[in-house]
Amino acid sequence: MGESCARHCHRRCQRICIVSMVVAHVSNDSVIHSLIHSPLWIDGAFGFVFLAGLVLGIVQRRIAARKGAPDYKALLRRSRLLYIIQFSILGLALVVRSVLGRPEELPSADGVGGWLNAAWLAGTLQLPAPNLDVLPMYVVLLLAAVAGVWTLHKGKAKTLLGISAALYVVAFLFPKYTVMPYLAEDPWVEFNWATWQLPFLGALVLGWYWSEKEVARKLKTTPALVAAGAVYAGLFLAAQIFDRLKVAEGTALGAGIDVAFRKFDLGPGTIVFGLASLSLGYFIMTRALEWKVLYPFTSFLETLGKKSLDSFVILCLAVILAPALFAYTESGPVGMGLAAVVLPAAWSWAKVRLSRKSPKASSLEPVRR
Repeated sequence: MGESCARHCHRRCQRICIVSMVVAHVSNDSVIHSLIHSPLWIDGAFGFVFLAGLVLGIVQRRIAARKGAPDYKALLRRSRLLYIIQFSILGLALVVRSVLGRPEELPSADGVGGWLNAAWLAGTLQLPAPNLDVLPMYVVLLLAAVAGVWTLHKGKAKTLLGISAALYVVAFLFPKYTVMPYLAEDPWVEFNWATWQLPFLGALVLGWYWSEKEVARKLKTTPALVAAGAVYAGLFLAAQIFDRLKVAEGTALGAGIDVAFRKFDLGPGTIVFGLASLSLGYFIMTRALEWKVLYPFTSFLETLGKKSLDSFVILCLAVILAPALFAYTESGPVGMGLAAVVLPAAWSWAKVRLSRKSPKASSLEPVRR
């Protein structure tokens, strides 16, 4: 599979992750949420982060080969754009909570010591905001990507992986030292950027060597597929036994499993499960691209993916405005209906933007060429 086809496949996989996140954020615990997230220990967030790093590595390696150096300025511009967007979204959340007083999940200026301190926390990427905390983390990851791409361009992939792995171990064992100070004190659970950088930078390295190491061919070999399938099946079954059925709850085994499959501090079990899921997903998606009967589905994902930053912003707006304007139960029909509104709205917005042939890409990938 060529790099161009590979990028299209990866982007469609990432769009599936966005669909997963939309359902999780606006219709949590609903029937459709339970179906999509039946693996329990893995969701769209892992794929979203991993695939962003992967595509970034593929694209920046191609730019470096053509121009002699990666496009660092593009990375910094994308990071700046994301910073502005996340600050604006958090500002809107603060205003909505102040004016309407709901929902309680939104950050409150009074709750953090006033508007001045709220602005400071938002500006320093540490304002507690459940379901709105991916973009602040992604700003940090993009800044790390600048150093990562520079290291790869210098031929120091092992150094990058070593530093990333060491940081992960420290962050996982001692999260209070790597989570932003105010977030570490807040009762809400927040993403630990220093653990989540491991799949992002690991994928960056993989993307950088995607063609050189023939990664696509190796992923589709029988041993690789059997291994990924066995790991996925085993962990899926374990999730049903230990998480859904609560077997071993309250025991040392149950506590160990909870630690291994943490989401926000990204336990090692979650990483293994996520990698197996993505490996299988890549194989399935490459096949899906060949089946004409699935074209409407893959075309929908392609359109959504070309403006994925726009799609994620629309999701954030829905998370802020929908529960503020009317009370509803996420697990009920209204929650599922809201998901059925947000996704077509994001797709329609993408169609309009694409029809204007805007020269500026708005994909969540850091750079598109």
